[in-house]
Amino acid sequence: MKTTIIRIGLLIIVSAVTLLTLMYVQPFIYASFQSEFGRHKVINDVLLKSKKINNIIIFGDSRAMFGIDARIIKKNSSFDGEIYNLSSVAQSPYEAGYFYSKISKTTRTVIQCVSPAFFSRNMKNNIPDEKAISLFLSGYRIDKKNIYGNNYCEFFKNSDFKNYFESRSYYKSYFNTFMRKFFDNEKFNEHAFYSHYFPNPVTLNKHPQYPFFKYDCGKYKTINYPESQVEFIKKSKKYFKSIGVNYVLLILPINPDECNESYDTFDKLAVKISDSTDVKIINLAGLLRDNRFFYDGLHCNKKGAEIISQVLSDKLE
Repeated sequence: MKTTIIRIGLLIIVSAVTLLTLMYVQPFIYASFQSEFGRHKVINDVLLKSKKINNIIIFGDSRAMFGIDARIIKKNSSFDGEIYNLSSVAQSPYEAGYFYSKISKTTRTVIQCVSPAFFSRNMKNNIPDEKAISLFLSGYRIDKKNIYGNNYCEFFKNSDFKNYFESRSYYKSYFNTFMRKFFDNEKFNEHAFYSHYFPNPVTLNKHPQYPFFKYDCGKYKTINYPESQVEFIKKSKKYFKSIGVNYVLLILPINPDECNESYDTFDKLAVKISDSTDVKIINLAGLLRDNRFFYDGLHCNKKGAEIISQVLSDKLE
């Protein structure tokens, strides 16, 4: 009986040690294996390790990843600081907001890129758990200066122990990214995905299945004045003003194949939001009215990115 109890005790101890080891090595696994959210580590590294002053920092989703080349902006402007494109897959302004408090007061300007769809309906401030898990594993932690006060993602309110345990579900992202190489007909430059300046990973001008993409233009026709998003923009403007950083909102282009009927809608919306928030808005929704500048229905190709980046450098001048 005594031997059995000892064996059970040893089994429990070994199991607990194994579980704890697996949990706490997850950040190292996260850094070693690719996933669609792997850019969170890039963002953390730039914001936490970069000591350079007078920076311009660009946030946004995959449209900004594909569409803004910080190197072109730097080359074609008189700006003497660093320009970083810290956009990531499906990164909403709400997600970017978690990084705002990490930005140094020596930063000159933050450019928050938004997809036109961000204004298509009223969206409450939230990020999905898989994003919170990725942020956590990349080393991100909430600080008291965050612009959300106490109204931030519940995941970050848990203990580190619980969050490491919950993060086990993140492995499916590794698997999906790994298997995609074998089944996708797209070609990627995986190294570019981790760039600080132009994280556009595609190597083609057109998606192999571009003619088959179909999108609904209706979401843009019903755009009004989304209160939740506008309140977030006001809060962001107030925060950056308090630390002496310029805050600019950039509306990215719409593919005419996705919708070519709503450019005027965004012109009016941009004016309305700018007037009510005192935020400078660069509205490029109608900049690229030819599908030859787009890789697929949503993202521009490198030719489109060159145009966007040149226009943006002129605006910043």
